[in-house]
Amino acid sequence: MARQNTESYAILLRHASAVKEEVNGENPLSDEGIVQSGCVAIEIFAALTGLKVTKVRILHSHKLRAQQTAEIIHKEFEANNISAEIALAKELKAGEAPEKMQAKLIQERLVGNGATVLVGHLPHLHKLAQILGFDALSEEDFPNASGVLFEFPYLDDTAEEWGMIKKIGD
Repeated sequence: MARQNTESYAILLRHASAVKEEVNGENPLSDEGIVQSGCVAIEIFAALTGLKVTKVRILHSHKLRAQQTAEIIHKEFEANNISAEIALAKELKAGEAPEKMQAKLIQERLVGNGATVLVGHLPHLHKLAQILGFDALSEEDFPNASGVLFEFPYLDDTAEEWGMIKKIGD
């Protein structure tokens, strides 16, 4: 039986550097964080277009710094005429069980050269990576504006493991 086009990718990305809470309680991106976001956006765009990705969904947590990081990534795709949707994912909220985000990621994955970028926080992203089977990753693998790109396993029983392709950022 011929395999359907099931290539699907995801990126777990920590937000870029933010202003300290005592300076601004909303923790927006700092000037450094804006630059970091721009650099990682270019890297993500290059990695995903190199994989022939044609559909992109960017999901972010409710915190401003994650939303701003996601918006900068979104602008990179739009500037290069590749449509990308951006949305809030309540499953990325601190305190939510990472299994909820795992279920959403699997259920809503973009099949057929699609990618989902998750912009969130520690320790949530690290816990999600552990659930997905990336036991070798530690929290140190998620500095600001950094994360991992991986391929989903096929859904037709030809593969069972998530395949890490590369680290992003840093």
